[in-house]
Amino acid sequence: MKKFKKAYQLVITPLIVTALIGILLAWLKTSKFPEWEIEIVFICILIGVVVRLILVTEENREISERVYYLLKSINVEDNFNELAIILGLKSMAKYQGDQIEVSREDVLIFWYESVSRVRSSLDVVTFAKPSETWELGWNKRAQGIQQERIAHDCKIERVFVLNNNDLESDYEVIFREQEEIGITVYWVREEILAANQLIKQYLNEIGTKDFAIVDRRWILRTFLEKRNRKISKADATKNREILRKATLVFDEAKKNSTRYTG
Repeated sequence: MKKFKKAYQLVITPLIVTALIGILLAWLKTSKFPEWEIEIVFICILIGVVVRLILVTEENREISERVYYLLKSINVEDNFNELAIILGLKSMAKYQGDQIEVSREDVLIFWYESVSRVRSSLDVVTFAKPSETWELGWNKRAQGIQQERIAHDCKIERVFVLNNNDLESDYEVIFREQEEIGITVYWVREEILAANQLIKQYLNEIGTKDFAIVDRRWILRTFLEKRNRKISKADATKNREILRKATLVFDEAKKNSTRYTG
């Protein structure tokens, strides 16, 4: 309902207003009003629209400032809690206890907001198809936020998990682009991980082969459909047991992987 209301405000309302303005101008055009009067009406409408845009922009700016000072005043040192507050204000996520969850349509924004809060390290296991992630137009934004974190002395390591149908050559461009911005890139075959019974068990308990460990304090999980590896939803959790198992899986995957060197 909230998303429908937001869509109504952002899309439907402007369309209705535009249609009404068009009808009004068409009526004035076919009436006996002089051209100069029609031009005055049009200019007044245009001024009204511009003023409205300025007011909306100012309102959004004030809200952003209030949120910033609110976070600063309550001294949110835990980047997980900060993420929960930000997404809660945007009405994007479900927040319960130590878990934040978003639907498929908000996964990329969720991932961006999470990565932007990395302070020291990001350890990633990636299994989502490139067509769901790096091959999207969103890729440049994703690369940008990772590069920004690296510039602030954050270490990012990513292990790509390839299944039997994936060719290493298909990932060449992705590997190179990430290596060039400072990410340490590895790749490993899915079957190698599956051969380790403990890792296989832990992956089942984690619920996905696609996750990122933020500062070794919490985990960002991207859930994939089994049939086609498409993204279905994502969450972040501080659950210690899941974090422990994810850390072990990452370390083991990295140990058994091949380092990309270009």
